[in-house]
Amino acid sequence: MPLPSFAIRLFSVATLSVVALGAALLPAACGSDEDPDGASSASGTASCEAQAGVVIDGVCEPKCLASSCLQGIDAGVSANVCVENLCALSCTAHSDCFNYNGGAGYPTQGQGYFMHTQDCGEAFDDDTGGKVQVCQSNAKARGFGYACPTGNECGDVYRVFACPNGAPCDGPAAPSCAIIDANTDGANDNVCVPDIDACRGVADCQIGRCSIEKAPCSMTPQCAPEQCQPLTCSGFGQGDAEAYCTRTDCKEDVDCPGGFYCGVQRVNLNICGKEGDKGPSAFPLCGDDPDAPCVNEADYQANGNNFIESSTCLLRTMCLKREPCTTCAADVDCNDPDMRCARTPADQAQVCATLCNPANEGDCPLDEQCDVNALVTPIAGVGACVPRFGQCKGTGAFCDPCVDDRDCGATGVCLQASGTERACLSNYPPSDDCTTNANCPTSSAGVNGTCLDEDWGVAQGSAFYHKCYLPIDNPQATGKTSCYLP
Repeated sequence: MPLPSFAIRLFSVATLSVVALGAALLPAACGSDEDPDGASSASGTASCEAQAGVVIDGVCEPKCLASSCLQGIDAGVSANVCVENLCALSCTAHSDCFNYNGGAGYPTQGQGYFMHTQDCGEAFDDDTGGKVQVCQSNAKARGFGYACPTGNECGDVYRVFACPNGAPCDGPAAPSCAIIDANTDGANDNVCVPDIDACRGVADCQIGRCSIEKAPCSMTPQCAPEQCQPLTCSGFGQGDAEAYCTRTDCKEDVDCPGGFYCGVQRVNLNICGKEGDKGPSAFPLCGDDPDAPCVNEADYQANGNNFIESSTCLLRTMCLKREPCTTCAADVDCNDPDMRCARTPADQAQVCATLCNPANEGDCPLDEQCDVNALVTPIAGVGACVPRFGQCKGTGAFCDPCVDDRDCGATGVCLQASGTERACLSNYPPSDDCTTNANCPTSSAGVNGTCLDEDWGVAQGSAFYHKCYLPIDNPQATGKTSCYLP
């Protein structure tokens, strides 16, 4: 069944609780003379149930009816159930619930984003008692996943801030709850109140929503003021249509929304005292500004920072969208409709993998093969693209698979090949001398590296001239870079 658009699903999420509690749809009151406050005494509960109500946290509420939730607004694709006496949007992946919809200009042109931040999690259907997956508040700031094609939207346009654990916080120019004087009495009426969904039955709940605009907030500060930072843009520079806003300096996956993991990226910063040896001052691989500011080693962990020094560049932890070969616990973690959680053949690690047709040899990239037995939750006649190497990370040897630079040893880097393939160049800059490809090391598939020369646009005098690089196919053939060229 195809997934509905972000706009439809998120519009549904934004109004579900109102529908569930609306007096026009359900009984308006459930109290009794014996129990005027709806307390959960036997008589009060009986009276509440007699009026078709439900006692929640000692208060009698109208009973949630799934038939009264927002079903069928997108030709019946969206489905809603009642959980904890509130309407909840059914989901199969975190991407069904994210607080963005690809910038589609909905609900009004030029807006395109919603305040809600949710994950797809397990709950229990009120009516059947069975397990269901529904969108749930995740205590993270709004803005994760917002599109940033020009690179400056996250902090400058959206003005969204978050703690290192992803929780909302008050930035210097944008409090998490905007100042709104709804009563024109000079007081701010848009205050942080407990999230009605997330805090139901939870003592000392810290997950909040701004009372008017419904943006996420925290009932108490989740980090020191100096650790409250604007979200940053993860992408490949201006014009990258796939770029998105996220938070740096995470420590572990739980600091990120569902569908994201705590990974690392190279940052366009030098290391103080090592300019010319590492960073963009030495290698364009690290960034496009050789005169970028530097970071002192003593500040790698200061004020919530989480920098890591690699063989060539300064790395920084960041909440990144899960891609093939990033870890997963279940299908829901792999937030692309074409990805599922699968096991790699050699080490049985659970990673996100693209679905494939076993009968179609071209369904997977060159470095992957379609394995019909790999899916954690099997689908008849469907396989998953898993690494031909047998696992997603090697030992850092030439052409071993990798996820980031940390997988390539003390002197190597993890390079992007064609498509989604990433592979280690075990020494960077390349140090293996060559005059022909036959002089270069081979990948685990027996493919020689490419000896760079004038034919590849590398001039004499370059540090890369007559050095071995990842295998590159002849441009007159496919022009692909892959450790598994045929």
